[in-house]
Amino acid sequence: TIAYWMGRKAEGTAATHRWKCYVRGPHNEDISVFVKRVVFRLHPTFKNPTRTVEKPPFEIEESGWGEFEINVSVYFEETDKPLEIFHLLKLHPPEGQPPRTKKPIVMETGETAVFHDPPEILYKKLTDMLESAPPLPEPSMLPPSGPVTSDNVLVSPLQPVVSEQEEIKKITEAKNRVRGEIQKIQERFMKAEEESILLSAEIAHLQHFLAEHATTSSSTSSSTSSSTSSSTSS
Repeated sequence: TIAYWMGRKAEGTAATHRWKCYVRGPHNEDISVFVKRVVFRLHPTFKNPTRTVEKPPFEIEESGWGEFEINVSVYFEETDKPLEIFHLLKLHPPEGQPPRTKKPIVMETGETAVFHDPPEILYKKLTDMLESAPPLPEPSMLPPSGPVTSDNVLVSPLQPVVSEQEEIKKITEAKNRVRGEIQKIQERFMKAEEESILLSAEIAHLQHFLAEHATTSSSTSSSTSSSTSSSTSS
């Protein structure tokens, strides 16, 4: 992804950044030789959150204010199974760096597609592309392919946005949250189990009481009938 801050005039609006999400070759090769279509799935708050692009450039452009994960499905020629990618839309510069309107935030990750026993047609397309296909012109909004410097962007392509320590901290915090939720669920389950045991005991006690009451009523009725018969007989 590549995102441009719209400046202070846009602060407080729903469109603080203009951004693109794109799929391209590592050297901007014409991947339409073997890519059939790309499906971008955005946050559900966007209008038409599922976008399908069937010809190059395989990209979408939007504006917004929040970061989120984009699900990208890359479909290849002659195959049915897509390459699934989950990519973070990055809008803000690294900590300690101010946002700038002329320096975009670029977040690129490299993905490798492995084709096991590809169809002959697909194999030929891939090999022909590697040997002779020229790169497409650079889209105006995208960063230059290959290495970039701090003169071009605030976050370099193919580089982690956060440090390893920050990533470990986030993972640890997430694990702790999950453990906390699991403990809460276990406590609720134990409480429900205790309540179930108490309820079962109350039901058993009530059933026992009803059974005893029914026996007493039957016994009283029999005694009354016997007395009446004896009296009549006398």
